[in-house]
Amino acid sequence: MLPFSRFEAKTILRLSLPIVVTQLMSTMMYVIDTVMAGRVSAMDMAAIAVASAIWLPIILTLQGLLLALTPIIAQHHGALAQQHSALAQQHSALAQQNTALAQKNSALEPQPVGSGLGNASHASTPQHITNTTLQGGYIALIGATLIFMAMQFIHYPMSLLEMDPQLRDKAVAYLGYVAYGVFPAAGYMVLRNLFEGIGFTKVSMWIGVLGLLVNIPANYLFINGLVSYDGQYLTVQAWQQLVTSGTALTHGQLLIPAFGGPGCGIATALVFLAMCTAMLIYAARSQITAAYRSALPRYRPQWQPIWQIIALGTPIAFSLFFEVTLFSCIPLMIVHLGPIVVAGHQIANSFSALVFMLPMSMGMATTIRVGHLVGAQQLENLKVAISTALWMAMLMAFAIAGFTFIARFWVAGFYSQDSLVIQMAASILVLACFYQLSDAIQVVSSCALRGLKITKPIFYITFVAYWPIGFGLGTVLGRTDWLVPAMGAHGFWIGIIIGLSVAAVLLGWLLRQQLRRIDDAIVQHTAFTPA
Repeated sequence: MLPFSRFEAKTILRLSLPIVVTQLMSTMMYVIDTVMAGRVSAMDMAAIAVASAIWLPIILTLQGLLLALTPIIAQHHGALAQQHSALAQQHSALAQQNTALAQKNSALEPQPVGSGLGNASHASTPQHITNTTLQGGYIALIGATLIFMAMQFIHYPMSLLEMDPQLRDKAVAYLGYVAYGVFPAAGYMVLRNLFEGIGFTKVSMWIGVLGLLVNIPANYLFINGLVSYDGQYLTVQAWQQLVTSGTALTHGQLLIPAFGGPGCGIATALVFLAMCTAMLIYAARSQITAAYRSALPRYRPQWQPIWQIIALGTPIAFSLFFEVTLFSCIPLMIVHLGPIVVAGHQIANSFSALVFMLPMSMGMATTIRVGHLVGAQQLENLKVAISTALWMAMLMAFAIAGFTFIARFWVAGFYSQDSLVIQMAASILVLACFYQLSDAIQVVSSCALRGLKITKPIFYITFVAYWPIGFGLGTVLGRTDWLVPAMGAHGFWIGIIIGLSVAAVLLGWLLRQQLRRIDDAIVQHTAFTPA
């Protein structure tokens, strides 16, 4: 039976709570986009769903690539902490030795302070963390440039999809606007991974709150527009009502056009800019990063650390891509069924993504904790930390499933006032309850493996589980009559349940193999090297 430690539970919770808030703030921005666009029309909500099906996999793939920074930095940080602890113990031992020698008036000389610490050339230093962060920044810049260029031609593949022309125009407009936020988004991701790698997760939390505070008014302004009239500021719709009723006696001045749903793309780009700026200011002034800023100008692009980040991050990026597209490609496959079905799926997907941030945040905290313990070679604590995280994730999954089932109609009604959309979303949310346990197990298992710098097997497992099994079976159930009459959106969600369950079993097995290797290293009193 897997052990459970209250100390490790508290440590993981301490790391994960700020990450939970950060992730919830990030996801809430897309939730707010969906809700506010849905207040305009089902067409605008469907356009956000289709655009998000393209944008989210792209931006999260870049985020996955940069997530390699967290375990690398965490292991350097853990090694630094262990080196400082060893130095402190050695100084204490030398002080006791010198006291004893002085009392005995002995002529023996103390050992050098540096003995027993190993080769200094292999020791971690703050400069290792600085260099890793900057090399990640170069990767982020290249990735953001490629994404921005691709978004300039997004209308070509969008024209191949069978959908309402108005819906297509709104989705393309959203993607064109949000593309301008990819550069600040990439910079924010790099700095966030730095702070989380050294175990300081609160800064991301507060900046996430800032992003949400920017998002809400920006959404309102760019969705509804702004008109200056007779010393007042009105939305475009309110101004048009005054004109129609004959109340408006003078001309109003249009300050911001009413973009409708695509205005959420402008707001999202502004949010990324605000968050990146705040993170840069904090990183430049904080005492936490003072040691890492000292040698900042000396680092140029270096192939070896860049390749290490790419080699570790590429499997993570594709794993995230496979999982995100498992959900986000569904609107593209059901768009021919009309806005009601797409909007119902979008509500269920948006809420599922929101609650998924709870086990996901615990998984990210597990990556940090595992990285610190591997760097310090505290193998007993490493094993207990992983098993404790799994127990916590499973308990959380049962709570999420229960709440989702009980509150499904309330959740759907929060997003939309259309009764048909509410019924569709509530029926899909019932299916979402069934994969919460497997989703929690697979995300914490994969994050623990990332902390051990094991990513390639995750790539293979997630590809097979999410696409040939999950999406493939979902397509058969949702769009064909091969097994049962075409189930539409519900068929795809059944595919999700099966795909995530397969991933949970395989990733759990892989993690179990690593736990056995940790046991062997403990028994043999050797250093643990993940493989």
